[in-house]
Amino acid sequence: MELSYLEKIYNKSKTDGYFSKFDTYKAFAEYCKNDENFINLHKFLESKGYNIPTLNDFVVKCSHENKKIREDINKLSNEPTYLEKIYDKSKSDGHFSKFETYKEFIEYFKSNDDYIKLHKFLESKGYKIPSLDEFVGKCSNHIKTHKVGENKNTDTFELPSAAISKIQFDAIEKLKLPDLLKLGELKYSGKEFSVAALVPFSSSKGILLITSNEEQKKLASLSMQCIAFRLMLSIPTKQSHFYIIDNEGSGQNFSNLFGLDEKIIEKEIWDDDHEIVRGLQELKDLVPKIVSENLTTKYADLNEYNQQIPHSNQPFRFVMVANYPKGFNTEAQNHLVSLMKNGPKAGVFVIVSLDNTAKPEFNFNPSDIRNIGIEFDIEYNSFNNLTSSEYFNSKFIFNLDTELPSNLDSIKEQLNKNINESQKISVNINSELNGKEWTSNSSKGIKIPIGATITNQPIFLDFSNTSGVHHAMIGGATGSGKTVLQHDIIINGALLYSPEELQFVLMDYKEGTEFKIYESLPHVKVLSIDSKREFGLSVFDFLVNEITDRGNLFKEFNTGNLEGYCNASGKKMARILVIIDEFQVLLSESDAITTKIATLMEDVARRGRSFGINLILATQTLGDVAINTSTLNQLGLRLAMKMPENDCMRLLSVENDLPKTFNRAGQALYNANQGQKNGNIEFQVAYMTDKQVQANIETINNLKLSNPNINTEFKRYIFDGSSNAKIENNSILAENLKNDTFIINDNFCSLYIGEPAFIQEEHIKIKIRKQQESNVLLSGDASNATIGIIYNSYQQLIKQSSAESKFYIFDTFDVDSGFSGQFEGLKQLTENIKIYSKPKPIDSLIEELTEELAKRFEEEGSQGRIVVSLLNIHKFKDLRKDEDAYDFPETTKKLFKLLKDGPDYGIHFFVHAVNYNGLMTLLEQKHLKEFENVIVLKDEDPEKHTDSYGIKTIKVETMAYLKSPETKYTLDLFKTYFKT
Repeated sequence: MELSYLEKIYNKSKTDGYFSKFDTYKAFAEYCKNDENFINLHKFLESKGYNIPTLNDFVVKCSHENKKIREDINKLSNEPTYLEKIYDKSKSDGHFSKFETYKEFIEYFKSNDDYIKLHKFLESKGYKIPSLDEFVGKCSNHIKTHKVGENKNTDTFELPSAAISKIQFDAIEKLKLPDLLKLGELKYSGKEFSVAALVPFSSSKGILLITSNEEQKKLASLSMQCIAFRLMLSIPTKQSHFYIIDNEGSGQNFSNLFGLDEKIIEKEIWDDDHEIVRGLQELKDLVPKIVSENLTTKYADLNEYNQQIPHSNQPFRFVMVANYPKGFNTEAQNHLVSLMKNGPKAGVFVIVSLDNTAKPEFNFNPSDIRNIGIEFDIEYNSFNNLTSSEYFNSKFIFNLDTELPSNLDSIKEQLNKNINESQKISVNINSELNGKEWTSNSSKGIKIPIGATITNQPIFLDFSNTSGVHHAMIGGATGSGKTVLQHDIIINGALLYSPEELQFVLMDYKEGTEFKIYESLPHVKVLSIDSKREFGLSVFDFLVNEITDRGNLFKEFNTGNLEGYCNASGKKMARILVIIDEFQVLLSESDAITTKIATLMEDVARRGRSFGINLILATQTLGDVAINTSTLNQLGLRLAMKMPENDCMRLLSVENDLPKTFNRAGQALYNANQGQKNGNIEFQVAYMTDKQVQANIETINNLKLSNPNINTEFKRYIFDGSSNAKIENNSILAENLKNDTFIINDNFCSLYIGEPAFIQEEHIKIKIRKQQESNVLLSGDASNATIGIIYNSYQQLIKQSSAESKFYIFDTFDVDSGFSGQFEGLKQLTENIKIYSKPKPIDSLIEELTEELAKRFEEEGSQGRIVVSLLNIHKFKDLRKDEDAYDFPETTKKLFKLLKDGPDYGIHFFVHAVNYNGLMTLLEQKHLKEFENVIVLKDEDPEKHTDSYGIKTIKVETMAYLKSPETKYTLDLFKTYFKT
């Protein structure tokens, strides 16, 4: 039996070392089984120097064999597929009875998500099935032999992710503007087989369909919509955009395109002469702009540009015109002709149906657009303006594709989904880093690679005298790539500059913990995770103090900037780069903290540039952020990603809203001109995964080990608002507890109660001293924090008090609350402690302490410390004011005297109330002055505490405010130790 043409190709090429991956001809034929494969095969054989016929003859010969192959495949397809076997088996077991036929079953289960659900169901019923990946693969294979729907064009249009795996759909993302475009089928005269009618497209000047009656107009309309969907599915997502001109039908001639996202198809239909002129004018003006700004002299056309720069954002634009010249005046026609001739270089293509019966209007002739692009005359079934048009027209019968796929809704749904999904595009900037690790000098400024421009040139965060900018603001909506950009700045900066040259202050005011990964980075000077506004205030305090300290050093060398100091002293001084994510949180309240931060921020922005301190403020939205205008003016560099129009205007300028059009993650604008439009530079942020961030941190830490001469030892401040305070982080207290090295002193002692939520080396402490007002007031419904403060304070008090000291705790937590009985462990430290579970003994204790106070009035010398804790004072009902007598009981008056006079003689009270109202059941406003240490915990009524103490309370159990003579600020926010 004579070998077929395709088999001869296989045997010859395999002998020459090609197609070795196909062990058999059958495998080869399975792979090369459609016209597009044959075209690729032809190109390959040509490139290898094979003596083969022209493309047309080659495809015809291969297609003839292809028909036989398909017949064999159809025979095999009569065998039940894997999915069909599942259907038959499960239905016989009583499942899926709602599907009367297999066809209904596969209509329901036709995507990977469906197969995953099916796998879970079968597992739950005890079926013996393979792993999930293998199962999905087997189910997906049924589409190769059983198409969903019977439409003859379905195999051409079937959207991969509507019926097969996402992996196959991803392959479409790698396609480009098609070199050849299928317009229909060519049937060879006198023969039974046909081939795809493929016309050159990427090198064309557009397509013209010529009609002569209403029926042909409808066919042309359907054909153009088929072409539109082919283009959408052939071109990477987000790189095609369609414009509709339909004067006669107001868009109805393209109704099958309705429902596509406006990022794919222009929402506005151009259907009157003014709209047509305006729209075509805009596209016409865009052509030279793309050529000059994107293509320059480096790229032949937009197709080549987009292939070489995958992060480009210049889409191919397609103008679909129905029933030309209807609605066109002379100006519109001139624009259209110009676009057809010049637009393809810039990726603008025109696809027109021309009404050959229309009478010329406005003194122009529709024939002016003839002989520019590819033409097909529907009436005469003939091609014009193609190489060998006469030959094709004489040898082939052409059938125009006019039948749209049956799963059109699924196609549109998937296209819309893809256009709105964020694409993560990698940009290679390694050449700017490799071999340069820790070699850069920061005294003149810093220059850090962050991505690539639309002409594929590296772009840098440039803070230097040359750039003229020293601080930046980053803006971008959720998912726009703002966090990745910050990672680029930190990681690439840490790779280029050693810790002697560059150090970071990192604060994260987002709900996440994006900066936590940098705890081990040797460049980090200050790190705040899950930041608090109070910490931010202390950071700006720290920065202003740093400016002052550096200023004093600079004066010694008669210089006023970092570069001058480094040159004059011969010493290195690290530049400090401050990055604050969601900085607007710092300025979100109308209070004293915001006012102070805003003032300090303006000072750092104004003076920091000279002293080597640079700011980067990042935000999702500026909204109503009360940032000082003077501060904003100092932020000369604006980095903008996808964001709403209002935010564009605030971050950039009123006329500069380009970022609202961005639709890709990492697509960004670099503007070093205060946001003015003429400073715009588009670029793509270099994408960095979490794993890459971690790997780079390891690389940087290895640099630390391999460069022992570089000093990486400096004081660091790390605050993590998402973790609990730990006593072991307090070296002083941990050492005293471990070795019992406390000093006994009944006159005064310090008690550590938590970690500061601001920059301070020492942990938060209160003092108990023989002095008026030395009592402690705790207010707030945070039981764990209350117990932790009392327990840890008593533990330290007992260790610092003489043997005759006495301690009392009224543990009045409800017995079933889980908090009662938490203080029993203190009995192991001293015999002189009494713990009461009821309020009743308070009367006798007050009498006893009143007598002790009188005794101490008379006797000098130390008699030991006495400390009493009253928890949940709202439960001490016998001490409340007598409503009838409008006065307090005598016992309560004695308590007030003890609060006032007791501390002078070593008698101190810890008083706790769950809220302000509970506090006022026993005390009056005047009594609050007897507590120099006030701790406000979690509370549900913050306003009353604000009025009473000037304290803004919080609603987080692990945090508290302290007001005392030792506090650094008016109020010190801190994380409380819990009970050890």
